[in-house]
Amino acid sequence: MIEAKRRTLDEAARSYGTDKGGQYHGYAAQYERVLEPIREAGARVVVEIGVCRKWDGNLHICPSLALWREWSGREDCAVVGLDKCEFGVNGGGLRTVVCDQGDAEALEQARLLILEEYGVADLIVDDGSHVAAHQQATMKALWPVLRVGGAYVIEDLNYNPEGEKKSRRVRGCVEAWQAGTKPEWLVDLRREMKTVDKIEWVDSKVAGKRSAVVLWKEREL
Repeated sequence: MIEAKRRTLDEAARSYGTDKGGQYHGYAAQYERVLEPIREAGARVVVEIGVCRKWDGNLHICPSLALWREWSGREDCAVVGLDKCEFGVNGGGLRTVVCDQGDAEALEQARLLILEEYGVADLIVDDGSHVAAHQQATMKALWPVLRVGGAYVIEDLNYNPEGEKKSRRVRGCVEAWQAGTKPEWLVDLRREMKTVDKIEWVDSKVAGKRSAVVLWKEREL
């Protein structure tokens, strides 16, 4: 184990400076409960899309990679960060890979890398561009490498560039799916959604209700 007395996820998030902590979104305190089944089962591979909290000249800050590794409680946990910027992190169980969510080929290469080098992921968190089309394309590409029983998290659902219809954003599509109506997917995710066992919503202190969604995978495609 990494440490005998584990900090709460919110304590760790605040310490690392990620906006998942209670000083901003407040996701971490909710993830503590929602994602506990994954941690208890032994999270060996975590993938996060979008690892840079802010950009300030040449200063790169990617606190959530260390956050997820501490959360896992495992020395052998690998945390892979996908981002359009080059961070050059590769050591201590952390690794960054250049991947632009708007590039279908890059997403496919990321999928192959995860499959070939790690097998499957226990947890995938999309905290990337927050653009609906990118979120849906990323889920389409990476859902196959999420293990059965794993969770796929998409954050900041209430943000999107101006002009995008709410019904076509991830939140609107998932809500329509839950209601039994036909979602207006930008990327067809019907096959993937049919393998979802449970949907859980997470609120943000600054961005409102249902700002993130957790999709639990029940079976393979």
